[in-house]
Amino acid sequence: MAKIVMTNEQLIERLKILASRKTRYVNRYPYNLCYNHADGYTSADCSNLYKALFNGYDVNNRTVGYYQKDLSNTGDVTEAGLIAKCKEIKTTFDNLNDNEFRLLYMRGHIGGKIPVTTINGKIYNVIEATPAFGGGIIYTYVDEKGNRYNHKGGTKKGVWLQSGKPTLWVSYDAQNDSNSNEKPKVDYSNYPVLIKGSTGEYVKILQKLLLDKGYDPKGIDGKFGKNTRAAVVNFQSKNTDTYGNPLEVDGKVGKYTWGALYK
Repeated sequence: MAKIVMTNEQLIERLKILASRKTRYVNRYPYNLCYNHADGYTSADCSNLYKALFNGYDVNNRTVGYYQKDLSNTGDVTEAGLIAKCKEIKTTFDNLNDNEFRLLYMRGHIGGKIPVTTINGKIYNVIEATPAFGGGIIYTYVDEKGNRYNHKGGTKKGVWLQSGKPTLWVSYDAQNDSNSNEKPKVDYSNYPVLIKGSTGEYVKILQKLLLDKGYDPKGIDGKFGKNTRAAVVNFQSKNTDTYGNPLEVDGKVGKYTWGALYK
């Protein structure tokens, strides 16, 4: 039975981590499952990039030879099989929520829509593993008609046909997630330790969790400053870990505090 392995925000962040690395497109097992090569490259193909992530691939594991072996959470499905398992499948591409990840499908190929991102003055909103546009795990762009470009206003190559939300594996806003009446189980075992001065998507996740628990970090900006630390200390002083033990009140967010936040 499929299980949720990450939040919408975590998936987007993990894709961005992979797209920031040296990558190449390879469609041969096992090198198509986010395989770490000795030369520092990571390789994948389109569907196996997402199958690896939906099965819990650890983007922080840079061990040579590491790849996602276990595909039991998705099964060894095709591109068409992945999109078929999505919810809210659409064939139009205007009015999509910019903050929500959506799988994109065209015949024989799959990608993922992410929030609009600007890199070196060029605008992107998709990450995909492809041999096109230089190849690798790369940023591309989809317009409101589904046209696929290497970046906004760039070279067109293909048209996306469908998009959908992979709610079997990814947690979205609980109020809108009809996949389950239960609180999604999130694998936080590979979350980083956060301290004052930390920045990035994981800090935003922390800030949202604190706010949801009633501990206001005074903003969700991805910056672990004095207000976020104060909220963490306040939370730690009044809560226990998943074993029922009092949390250490040190203002640091490690596995025990993450676990308490997700209880």
